[in-house]
Amino acid sequence: MWKLTNILRTRLVVLWIFIVPISVRAQQRVVISPFYSDFATLTNSVPAGWSISPYIQLGVKVEFPPKTTFDSLKQYQFENSLYFNSALQPFFPVVLQCGQLRWYNQNFSNWNIPNLSVQERNYIETTGGQISLSYNDCSFISGNLTNKRGIPSFTYIHNEDWGTLFPISLQRSDTTIYSLQINPSLFYLLTDKGMVDLYTTENIVIPPHEKFPSIFLFYKPIYRHKVLQYKGIKVNLLLEDEKLAEQLFKRTNSDSIGIASRKELVYHPDSISDDSLLYRSLHAIDRFANLLDTYQKHIVIAKTGLNFRSTMGKENMLDTITANFSLTLDSVLLVDNEMYRNQTLIHELLHFIAGKRKVLPKEVSAQESNFLNESTIEYLAKYIYGKYISQVNLFVDSLRPVSIKSSIIKKAKRSIRANKTISVGLKNSAESANTAWVYYDLLPNLLHQLAVYSQVGEEEFASAVFRYLKNSKQPQSLQNFLTYMKEQGLGLQEKQTGILWHLLKN
Repeated sequence: MWKLTNILRTRLVVLWIFIVPISVRAQQRVVISPFYSDFATLTNSVPAGWSISPYIQLGVKVEFPPKTTFDSLKQYQFENSLYFNSALQPFFPVVLQCGQLRWYNQNFSNWNIPNLSVQERNYIETTGGQISLSYNDCSFISGNLTNKRGIPSFTYIHNEDWGTLFPISLQRSDTTIYSLQINPSLFYLLTDKGMVDLYTTENIVIPPHEKFPSIFLFYKPIYRHKVLQYKGIKVNLLLEDEKLAEQLFKRTNSDSIGIASRKELVYHPDSISDDSLLYRSLHAIDRFANLLDTYQKHIVIAKTGLNFRSTMGKENMLDTITANFSLTLDSVLLVDNEMYRNQTLIHELLHFIAGKRKVLPKEVSAQESNFLNESTIEYLAKYIYGKYISQVNLFVDSLRPVSIKSSIIKKAKRSIRANKTISVGLKNSAESANTAWVYYDLLPNLLHQLAVYSQVGEEEFASAVFRYLKNSKQPQSLQNFLTYMKEQGLGLQEKQTGILWHLLKN
């Protein structure tokens, strides 16, 4: 897809690799080289700096721009958001402060397996007057999340929105060259923009002020790669083989597996194959989207062995929410097996097809924004999945406005007023930590009620919701949404719309 063999020669490169005259700019080079401990088993040796672990590790070497001094290193810092919070700080490899290197956890812990071989320390060095920083990075998400049998996913996940992979200049005046020292026979590489052809790509060049790419690596020996075409939509599908993953994990980490995991695993093939399910999902969405062959879209979907479950609320109540792992970027969807096989796959495909989230007017509340960007999509996903895939109604038909107004609605109002984001707390978290159930359960159910009482069939109601999200030229808001639905000839009951107003308006 991209290739740049000599950075001083200008070549025609497409998509997001921008060729600039970098010879006259400050530039830093970032060498990334993934490693999986299966190598240690096969060769009876461990490369310098690595420890044996059951998941992919990433070697990172940052070569700072020439003329960078130890004193000027203070301008290079990791930019961190939610990813490296106080709980994860011990796993943060290095902090550059005031031109001095302060180390945290010089020998990385390995997330699931104790008492592994000790790694070499991260280190900084000067060669030919150029300063470089080297360290090893483990993917917290990949290492910390396992399937029900304790098998981790054979992936490396770095979402740039969670924090930068390496220290960057606060001025962002450097051109950054990613040097990919990745064996194409062992790994698939994805970025935000899709799949990278490692056989033809040696470098990725990022000009100053451009966003750095997210990095996702998948261990090729246990992933299957398929290409599916539906009209103008091309999907690269990466599928982790659960059985191979367990066999490989047992071979490399036999002493770390519990007794229960030693039992022979009985696999029950899904009644619908992964590619067939994807095709059926796209076909079901097409009933509403009326996709044309001229509509061109490239998507990469990786179904991994990751398994994350966070549950809040009382069992079998509407305010219960169970979150699993999924991550959606520009043209990439990472999802675990459970979410691939429920309405989440359709939810994320709808986001791709309906377009990016709209920038809403300033006067629109955070609650309205979450409703318009997520609850409407989740309503469509549950309706489409229930009718065309599972033939099971995913809505709570017994829900009635009178029965929820005094308790559930009040609880929902308290939660989303206290917390403007969509989040799932831990089991004993405060009530306000869990707002996801409002946007992914309660509000989609209220939209379903509007459909039931709208004097038209739900298919027509759902079609109107999709048209609004896809085609509406007006600034989106709750008022605009309800007005549009009425203009489509849908009779909206005041009781249900009143609940929406009560919840979403400050």
